[in-house]
Amino acid sequence: MGSNIRGLVDSAKRTITIENLNGKTLAVDAFNMIYQFLNAIKDAKGKPFVNRFGNVTSHLIGLLYRNLTFLENGIKLVYCFDGKEKDTKLRWGTTHDKKIIGINDNIIESSKLLLENLGIPYIQALGDGENQCIFLNELNQVWGTISQDYDVLIGGGARLIRNLSNTKSRKKGDTKIDIPIEFITLEKLLFTHNITWEQLVDIVILIGNDYFAGISGIGEKTALKYIKEYSSIDNIPLYDSTKDTIYDKNNLPIIADEFYNQIVPDIRSMYLHANVNRNYRIKRQKPNLDGLKDILINQYDFSEKRVMSYITKLRELIFTKRQTTLFEF
Repeated sequence: MGSNIRGLVDSAKRTITIENLNGKTLAVDAFNMIYQFLNAIKDAKGKPFVNRFGNVTSHLIGLLYRNLTFLENGIKLVYCFDGKEKDTKLRWGTTHDKKIIGINDNIIESSKLLLENLGIPYIQALGDGENQCIFLNELNQVWGTISQDYDVLIGGGARLIRNLSNTKSRKKGDTKIDIPIEFITLEKLLFTHNITWEQLVDIVILIGNDYFAGISGIGEKTALKYIKEYSSIDNIPLYDSTKDTIYDKNNLPIIADEFYNQIVPDIRSMYLHANVNRNYRIKRQKPNLDGLKDILINQYDFSEKRVMSYITKLRELIFTKRQTTLFEF
């Protein structure tokens, strides 16, 4: 689920509240958020909730109540869904599991249907949804991206908001630990470590990512040190010239020529020149309250009392004067 650059990010992030995002338009890495709901919202047996037909509903519970929170705080949303072309990307011996695991077609289509009836627009990306979020940010169509993945920053996203889809706290033993909303800008991250975006990508290639396991023995600190000393991967002596072999973090040998001339350029391109959907339209509309009732109560067995409570709040938002632009782009 993305590259772990927590050590680099910690010195550049700050904590915000949801109120700080009032009036902002944010892109949502849809698969990332859905994956969180599937893993967090479970029954007493530790399994996702299902309806009478055996279809999973945990993601709908999360999307329903979390989006109400966003709307109540004056946040506009655009969801970006992963596309089929992401599956054709090269995998250079990585052991990372993609967040698509556990998300089937029914979950994707039911999520889109719920969003449509909530009046929240979504875009079908060609590849990774996070890259589509980044593209919207580049065009200033959104202010930032909601995701747990640091890959948003590595891909050039200007602003990343983490933990916005989580609950405010989690249990650890008998105590509760607060989960603050984290805000990181790419500009501050690069400034803090005195590196360029291209160098950040090279660091991620060294430590490991969704496409490559990384180089054996190299963590964040060592990768940062190497890049600051040698400027780019191309100049780093990673192998013994007498053996001409590099070992990845799975302890698998890689021919140096393959690493420098194939793996590095391909992964750089994935982050620096991602393929995105440029043929889309962001259309906002008022929620379809009757449609929501039908989907949630008749199709997915939600409690009618809870659904009507939600719809009452949603109706209030629609007709509240201060929220008149909430369902307009």
